Amino acid sequence: MTETNINKTEPLILAIDTSSPRASMALSRGSQLIAELGIIGNERRSTNLLNEIDWLLTRLDLAITDITAFSVLIGPGSFTGLRVGLATIKGFAHSLNLPVIAMKSTEVIARACGVSEATCVILDAHREEVFLQLFSSDDSGEVRELSEINIAKLEQALALVYEYQQSENLPRIVFAGDALELYKEKILKFAVDNGIFIPKAKLLTTNRLGWILNKQITFLAPEMALYAQEKFSLNQVLNASEVSAYYVRPAEAEVKLKLGLIGKKKNNLS
Repeated sequence: MTETNINKTEPLILAIDTSSPRASMALSRGSQLIAELGIIGNERRSTNLLNEIDWLLTRLDLAITDITAFSVLIGPGSFTGLRVGLATIKGFAHSLNLPVIAMKSTEVIARACGVSEATCVILDAHREEVFLQLFSSDDSGEVRELSEINIAKLEQALALVYEYQQSENLPRIVFAGDALELYKEKILKFAVDNGIFIPKAKLLTTNRLGWILNKQITFLAPEMALYAQEKFSLNQVLNASEVSAYYVRPAEAEVKLKLGLIGKKKNNLS
């Protein structure tokens, strides 16, 4: 496999997502996606990631030194996955003195949903909680944050979104994210409890305000790779030392360390 019919003077960007339930990587050249790889399972160890990057580049007769810039997700998502992906990309960017396009997973998902006055991205945060963020996106592809990333119980999140929709008199809200499939039954129950009519994938309220549930995006890296080209052209880049993870809450290990639960022997209760 080699690049064909592609202007090789355009930037070559390697995008990596190790924070999502399904990790992935992709390469874009200008406005074209030239390769992508979905990673099956939960293996996100750095040695495996390096091997997979090498495999993808080799298939295209490319080397890591051919890369123009890197793109990586900074969160929210798997703590371990974020750290592996960030460490790998920052290592490459630092050693090659190349820029990084850092993105939030919520932003990438919202952009993939297309034009919308309001897109609500809901991601599984575990512990029966979800990450929640609202966006708007226009036909030029520009994505604008309407809220910060918050974390809440699903029922609280849905109630907040519905209240916002009513207050802004929005004709529809597009929902996306892995929590939709995970909590489908609870979302339907919320709809029934609140008198929401449900034809197929659309949830239409009694006052004709609509909810549209998008299908889950299987892999985010291809979306990232193309979006990164736009950001790169606008010089929305960082150097390696400026890139850091976006944590909505501290990792469990960090919490335990602060509570003194790591590094101490367990009490003998017998």
